Amino acid sequence: MESLISLENVSFSYVRGKPAVDGVSVDFFPGEFVAIMGSNGSGKTTLAKLVCGMLKPSKGRVLIKGIDTRKLGVSKVSETIGLVFQNPALQIFTSSVGDELRLALVTRGTDEQVIRERVCEVLKLFDLEGYLLKHPHMLSRGEQQRVVIASVVALRPEAVILDEPTTGQDILRRKRMMKSLGELNRLGATIILITHDAELASSCDRLLVMSDGRIVADGTPREVMYDSTVLERAGLRPPQIVRLARRLREKGVPEGLISVREACEAILRLGAHRESLAL
Repeated sequence: MESLISLENVSFSYVRGKPAVDGVSVDFFPGEFVAIMGSNGSGKTTLAKLVCGMLKPSKGRVLIKGIDTRKLGVSKVSETIGLVFQNPALQIFTSSVGDELRLALVTRGTDEQVIRERVCEVLKLFDLEGYLLKHPHMLSRGEQQRVVIASVVALRPEAVILDEPTTGQDILRRKRMMKSLGELNRLGATIILITHDAELASSCDRLLVMSDGRIVADGTPREVMYDSTVLERAGLRPPQIVRLARRLREKGVPEGLISVREACEAILRLGAHRESLAL
């Protein structure tokens, strides 16, 4: 399968600073659901801006569907790659949620019927029905985040990069957000999720870990989350479920659990096994 996004030995430095991204080579493929983790300053957001064409590499190349981003303007890249910033206020420009969801579509000259269909679609997908006439700046940060994500998704990009998309969301909203992103992924969009949340990252298909501008791990969440050397190097703690599995290993619960569901099933199996032995 050909990559949708390809970084070839990419480095980038801000003025007189050490490289924020340092010699990164990585490919992202159509239909992937990828998480990128790392401590503050590890290079995650800079990497996202390089992919979206907002920054150009100091060294190396970023290719979008085989085309160097140096040959593409940001607006052209945005036809393929949508970016949602960590601070939603930076991407809100109008006085109503409805206008916000329509804005980029109107700018691109999209047919009015298509605009109505897309707006209805993302209102439902991101739990925003009833928000149409509300002023975005009167909403909570979590609600603003959903509005911005919906406005990007309405454009139907092939990939969406989200920088800490669950900031300001309670646990229920986080679950709904991940369910919505999962549905978007099932429809074919590549999702790249930048997060500090190990629990969130563990639900993705692939996990990258960054440290000091480099990618220090690239594998399944199960592989990466149980690599204590990598996590320690990146200044990250394993998710609670991994820590629990390690503590319960001596009780017969297998290591390698990555979700609450897996842990519950393993503990129930263990309990049933011991009951059968007692009988």
